[in-house]
Amino acid sequence: MTAPLTAVIFDVANVIVHWDPRLPLAGRVPAADIDAFVEHAGFWELNAEADAGVTIAQMLPRVDAEMPELSDTFRVYLEHFPDSVPHPLPGTTEIIDELLARGVPTYGLSNWWP
Repeated sequence: MTAPLTAVIFDVANVIVHWDPRLPLAGRVPAADIDAFVEHAGFWELNAEADAGVTIAQMLPRVDAEMPELSDTFRVYLEHFPDSVPHPLPGTTEIIDELLARGVPTYGLSNWWP
């Protein structure tokens, strides 16, 4: 016999919603710059730091000083960040709705910036 669910926690990025760091840049910077940006180790370091609580205000001077090749593109990315989550992932909304209809406390967990 399986114990009843007491709560369910979903990760947000790429579980509840689609996340694609290229989308905020699409049509705003050249395609080669988008590729260079998302393939740059510095972008993923910054992403991890943001997940750990480093603020944008703390990050920008570092990007300017240590990764000037990312500076302009990073600012475009930040300005249009909401575009990185264009839609819910198929099926997840239905699962969440079903859990809520059954009275199961259901949460989304994210370490994204506020």
